[in-house]
Amino acid sequence: MLDRVRRRAWGLSGRLIASYILVTLVVVVLVEALVLGVQVPSLVNGALGQAQVDATAQSYAQLLSQRYPGGVPAGTVLGDAGQPAQPGLARPAPDGTLVVPAITGPIHSDQAVTAVVAIAADGTVVASSAPSRYPPGRAAASELPAPAAQAIAAGPTQMIIKVPPTSTPYGSVLWTVEPAGRAGTSEPPASAPGLVAYVYVQAPWSSSPGFVNPVLAWGSRGRSTTRSPSTCSACG
Repeated sequence: MLDRVRRRAWGLSGRLIASYILVTLVVVVLVEALVLGVQVPSLVNGALGQAQVDATAQSYAQLLSQRYPGGVPAGTVLGDAGQPAQPGLARPAPDGTLVVPAITGPIHSDQAVTAVVAIAADGTVVASSAPSRYPPGRAAASELPAPAAQAIAAGPTQMIIKVPPTSTPYGSVLWTVEPAGRAGTSEPPASAPGLVAYVYVQAPWSSSPGFVNPVLAWGSRGRSTTRSPSTCSACG
């Protein structure tokens, strides 16, 4: 009789232990799923944002080298005319690049804007989409994030760079630097007024999953009238 009671007690204890282990595993799995549900969209959107920044830089590098082989005219404002600045936000274009607004006036915000900056071989700003923040004639090293300035100083062999978000006085940005070069070559042009050697592109970045949201990207296909940089009237 005592043995039967003991066996029953051990059986009940074993079932309780098994239930406890099972419940613990379920809780751990649910917690991990919740964490991944928060983090993964941010990581995916961050990768998507960097790809769009890279594509925008490549598009503008090709455009500027082909459209202005003799140098960008003084006073040129890059970007798409008529687009709102929207500091702190990055908007995708249907072709996989980013909408870069041509901001001719001051920017009344302490947040970053999506911007493109054309830089000469001597490291000075030739033109930009936001002259109030990136004025022509200014040394790029004093206007751009330090890693971007270092990439430019390193030369065209170091231009294709994948970097994490970088802090700036206007918040964190995703960025890249692309060599412009002459049409049909991969080398930057000789230093001369208006000639573009490098193109810097940045976009505001946030750890929230709203950055360059694919839903927003799909919706913009039907609403946006923005033209890609290759047909941008604001570029001349």
